[in-house]
Amino acid sequence: MPFQSMVFKALVAALSVSTALAAAVPEKHSSKIVSLDFRREKYTGGKSFNGTAASGEKRDVIPVDLGRDQIMYLIQVNAGSEADTITVQLDTGSSNTWFPVVGATCPCSESARYDPDNSYTSEYLYGPLTLYYGIGQAQGSFYKDTVALTEQPQVSLSNLQFAGVTDTDLNYGILGIGFDNGEFTTEYPNFAQTLKDQGYVSKNAYSLYLNSADATQGSILFGGKDTAKYQGQLSTLPITHPYRLAVALNSFSIGSFSVNGNQTNSMFDSGTTYTWLVPGIFDPLAAHFGWTQPDPSNPSHIGPCQGDDVVFDFGYNTKITIPYNLMVLPYQGNQCYIKIFRTRGTEVLNTLGDNFLRSVYTVFDLDNRQLQVAPVVYTTASNIVPL
Repeated sequence: MPFQSMVFKALVAALSVSTALAAAVPEKHSSKIVSLDFRREKYTGGKSFNGTAASGEKRDVIPVDLGRDQIMYLIQVNAGSEADTITVQLDTGSSNTWFPVVGATCPCSESARYDPDNSYTSEYLYGPLTLYYGIGQAQGSFYKDTVALTEQPQVSLSNLQFAGVTDTDLNYGILGIGFDNGEFTTEYPNFAQTLKDQGYVSKNAYSLYLNSADATQGSILFGGKDTAKYQGQLSTLPITHPYRLAVALNSFSIGSFSVNGNQTNSMFDSGTTYTWLVPGIFDPLAAHFGWTQPDPSNPSHIGPCQGDDVVFDFGYNTKITIPYNLMVLPYQGNQCYIKIFRTRGTEVLNTLGDNFLRSVYTVFDLDNRQLQVAPVVYTTASNIVPL
């Protein structure tokens, strides 16, 4: 690189650092709440991904009909000094953030990629690395750079660490907002923790509102909650897993038939569409209700299209009721796909995805290692308060 270019890049980088440091002063963010709407999108192509988070395997193959029913929650960020606009999937079940880079092999848009070579604030850290997602994976290297929210460009994080991915099966990048120690590599401050570290919120905590099944968007409040979006009071549940956003399940019921949950860790995962239960819970349900598996190589089961409400009992006087129709998808005649799956990973972990989370308003309090939950209220009314 010519000396003049080196000097110019150094000057720009220095100015960027100065600006970032100024932006990180907590007094500049008096509300201490970052409110963000996300777009709800149905999966339309490429491989079908879903599944458990066992051993980092967060996606699994499912049938085409169910694949078309999968949901993603998408936001846009601007990465680097040139503000490359990138669409990412909001994922409480992951900790890492990654973006496809220019020239990457992936089913993602050519125009929505990160270009580290064109960013004066980009810092290469190390690589190569592989992030595993079951049948899918993302390969690349780690960088640090400035990342801002497209919807709120004033929320700009300097030196955020993320992966620049060169090869992946996934349609979009991931914005992982789980625990830092859930990362596939050496622990580092991820997006949610960096929001706190740089003064945009007072604590590493956020609330999630997925909205109704026919809605096109939902919202997440970093550092805040919306009291208009839930019924009654929030119940507090201790997080029981060392690095997942998971709580213990007391029991799982459909109508009058109940199965002991055996205090199994159950992760609240916005990056998964369906509910995945460990064999000890799933098998008694399948036997009792006559769920059948047409293809032994595929985890999908077929069962009745009509049924009683589904109830998750987490103890602490906390039960979440899900309408049965959210747990099925038409198959043939009076038979439906059951949108509850049997886990196949090695980790003993239930995964509660979109068809659970849409019925509950959830506060994820990572600082205090607890979740707060209440039945959701679908409304345009709003009353946002700090956490």
